[in-house]
Amino acid sequence: MKKIPFLIAFFSISIHSSASGALENCVSASTAGSIRYDVGSTAVSLADDSLPSLYFSASNHFFVQELSHVRADAILPTRFFTIGCGTEYFGYNLYNQLRIRTSFTKIFQRHWSGGFALHLRRLRYEGQSDMNAQLSCDLFVRLLCSSQLEFYCKGENLFLTHASKSISGEERNVTVGSFFKFSDNASCATEVNWRQGEGFLARFGMAYTHAGFSLRCGVSGPPITPAFGCGFKHRFFRIDIAAKWIREMGYILDCGIGFQFKTPHS
Repeated sequence: MKKIPFLIAFFSISIHSSASGALENCVSASTAGSIRYDVGSTAVSLADDSLPSLYFSASNHFFVQELSHVRADAILPTRFFTIGCGTEYFGYNLYNQLRIRTSFTKIFQRHWSGGFALHLRRLRYEGQSDMNAQLSCDLFVRLLCSSQLEFYCKGENLFLTHASKSISGEERNVTVGSFFKFSDNASCATEVNWRQGEGFLARFGMAYTHAGFSLRCGVSGPPITPAFGCGFKHRFFRIDIAAKWIREMGYILDCGIGFQFKTPHS
């Protein structure tokens, strides 16, 4: 057994499992984890999607083969609400995490929308003697003050079942943020995140888009963690890459590819 990768995997998964959704969507990762830029199945802006879509992303942590993850998200707008479904896998055969999620979002009035998400998380490791699974629920709301300014709030793991006694479960996690559009091409997001048992974390992300090409960057802390990335979108196809640098550990690299499907109604 490879002891060093196993210990790194144990250490890394333990950290990332302490907060729901820590395995970010590629676009969100390029803005230091700002949830407003998420394009996945639990995004706070999910209700804005008007076309069915698929998004696939893959990531590697610190150039260690055992610390890789893959994620898939599907979004289906309906007449009454928008449905999001997703799954992700992190780790390797000796130690891994599987998460399945589903969400429902609705525009209640012209200026605000909200919804909820359910997460089923299963953690498996070598020598495990009992089933380690946890079900949690998120709530989120988004308020549009104008065409340029909006506020949003997301609470993660607000309601959850208990995980196995052999390993800790996820903790409650609340994010409050604002999003400002300087123009149709440039925007920024400022967020404050509180995690139970860990305290407060600040995040700032921004993006600039021109002719389908996007540049993104962000920073979170403490500790200070910069991130950057870019993407290209042409009609119903998009591709993104992102990188995050963690001091004394190295880089986390992400790449993603997405598709939208044109319907007869659209």
